[in-house]
Amino acid sequence: MLIKSEIGVDKTNCHKLLELMVIEVFEWYGNEIKIELIQSLAKTIYSSYYWLKIAEMKLFVERMKAGYYGKVFGKMTPAVLMEYLTTFANDSMQIREEKAIQIADTERYHERKDYERTLDDRKKDAQAIHEIKVDLFKKKVQEENKPADE
Repeated sequence: MLIKSEIGVDKTNCHKLLELMVIEVFEWYGNEIKIELIQSLAKTIYSSYYWLKIAEMKLFVERMKAGYYGKVFGKMTPAVLMEYLTTFANDSMQIREEKAIQIADTERYHERKDYERTLDDRKKDAQAIHEIKVDLFKKKVQEENKPADE
């Protein structure tokens, strides 16, 4: 969506996609909105929630249309849209945090299991080495105690 060039990063495509989403929401609620306000709102959404993925933005629009955030009393306004988007973004961030914690916990669990397995393997190796040393020591003692004429 972003176009990088020698001049800098062109965010036009991102803004246009967000403009289309804003238009879709306002049309769904039967409200008119000026093109300048659509462009301004799209830029505000991008600058505030640049970290949301396209699929998440599409989900937000679908939830808006389904009334997920409650009824819109009166006209749909940019302020109402931003309020609902803030709720959506907070929910998204909470889900991301929970997922990150879950992944970290799973990794720690597996690291602990690997450490425990490694510890068990090291104990077995140490026991095997000890048994070999004991056997060698017994053989040495037996050889030293053998009569010389044999």
